[in-house]
Amino acid sequence: MAVLLFGSESIERVVDAAFRDGLGQFEMNDRLPALYGDLRRRGVAIIASMGAGSPSVTATAATPTIPVVFLIGAELDAKGLLTGLDGSAGNAAQRFGVLAEMLPTVTTIGYLHNPTVGVAEARIKAVEAAARAHNVQLVIENAGNPYEIEPAFKRLVAQNMGALVFGTSPLFIARTGQLVELAARYAVPAIYP
Repeated sequence: MAVLLFGSESIERVVDAAFRDGLGQFEMNDRLPALYGDLRRRGVAIIASMGAGSPSVTATAATPTIPVVFLIGAELDAKGLLTGLDGSAGNAAQRFGVLAEMLPTVTTIGYLHNPTVGVAEARIKAVEAAARAHNVQLVIENAGNPYEIEPAFKRLVAQNMGALVFGTSPLFIARTGQLVELAARYAVPAIYP
């Protein structure tokens, strides 16, 4: 592999450090199964996995007998790796229900969804079921990267939604300010992860 950097020496040092840090994180993800295996061999009582998605799934799959505490579990639930929980429809569906109950005159609710999330299909099904349960029309738009958020929001507004649910996604959590600004600009009641 080769890296070609242009600019002042100080900029090159910063970019080089960031690039190497990024490579280290990528390599770390490849090493997760071995690291979790090492923890299992050491006999740890519990593992805390602070990453969402892949690290949590890897931790649970690699250590079926050691409890794993994690931040986001929908991916694990969809893969059938969770035990001891009621298997509820998920946070987005629950937020949908709260919004529908708070706004009983709203007949159409939008759902902004990130299709790149590992459990995209399961989340859509859960939100569709929540819409049916509340007798509300559901309008879904996808945004899988920062550049797709505003256009998807505008498409939802064009479909006369009366309120909006944002799906749970690291993309949306990182862009909460943008989501709040869009909801305020278009005067749309919204509920967030």
